[in-house]
Amino acid sequence: MPRIHFIHAKPSKELMKNKKVLPLLLLHGWPGSFIEFTKIIPLLTRETEGYDFVFELVVPSLPGYRFSDPPRKPGLGPAEMGLIFDRLMKRLGYDKYYVQGGDWGSLIVISHHNYYAKAAQPIRYGTPSCQMPIH
Repeated sequence: MPRIHFIHAKPSKELMKNKKVLPLLLLHGWPGSFIEFTKIIPLLTRETEGYDFVFELVVPSLPGYRFSDPPRKPGLGPAEMGLIFDRLMKRLGYDKYYVQGGDWGSLIVISHHNYYAKAAQPIRYGTPSCQMPIH
């Protein structure tokens, strides 16, 4: 398994006592990186009036992006990345968590949910796609 770089952003200890804390895995797309999420991390980990929860965020770099190791052999696709990220979340102590992805991250979210539906709940995924017949 490649070494995976990630940010683990937690709400304040006070909020963790008074609010429900929801673990959320945020997956970037191509050619993006974890940097795409740095501006929203403070917004998601702080108290918001009218809500009884805050997020605890895990924001990895996909294998081969930024500070994560590249794949060591061919064949590292969305299903394999789903396994890597499920293991990461388990290692951090999460039996259940939410996952979000856009672009390439959305393919990982879909595959991840297909294999790990009991643990991972997708909250958003989206990528533009087009299916055209090959002539």
